[in-house]
Amino acid sequence: MLCLLSHRCIHAGIIRTDNEATLICHSTDKEIKETGIRNRFEKRFEEELTKVHTTLNKKHRTKNYDKVLDKIGRLKERYKRIARRYEITVEKNGNLATSITWLKKQKEHHPGMYVLRSNRLDFTEQEFFNIFSMLTDIEDAFRSMKSELGLQPVYHQKEYRTDGHLFITVIAYHIMQTIRHSLKISRSTIAGQQ
Repeated sequence: MLCLLSHRCIHAGIIRTDNEATLICHSTDKEIKETGIRNRFEKRFEEELTKVHTTLNKKHRTKNYDKVLDKIGRLKERYKRIARRYEITVEKNGNLATSITWLKKQKEHHPGMYVLRSNRLDFTEQEFFNIFSMLTDIEDAFRSMKSELGLQPVYHQKEYRTDGHLFITVIAYHIMQTIRHSLKISRSTIAGQQ
């Protein structure tokens, strides 16, 4: 494993085959984020299951076995990624549901892991990761050009006004990139001093 960015704790290892290179990465920041999201959705899913279970003991609430299964099916649809980690059992007495129990399966989960693939076999781990980072920066730049910098929509009718609109947007993008680059340099300088 190679630590690509020490300040962001991204570790990676590369696997090469005859025609493809695969970079397997692990990011601690991404792991913390994914774990937090998963825990939040698991909590919501279990709260919803608890609500369905408690309604079985109240008067004038749905107790029909098929309708309870429908409710659980809707919950599973709403929480698709989380629901597959649970084994849910509905017990019945005749046509009425009596209780709902659930058990969380210990499925193998790898938060913070992601895979990058390329047909370039000559890249090192660092070059591989730099190309990926550059692509995400380009995608972010196009996204910001279309939204914050106002590239779209273009309401101008005359060509020279449209050209001016595009020119101003591209200049704004270059200014933004210059600021980002100088911030990146100052951040690395500060990290180097510590």
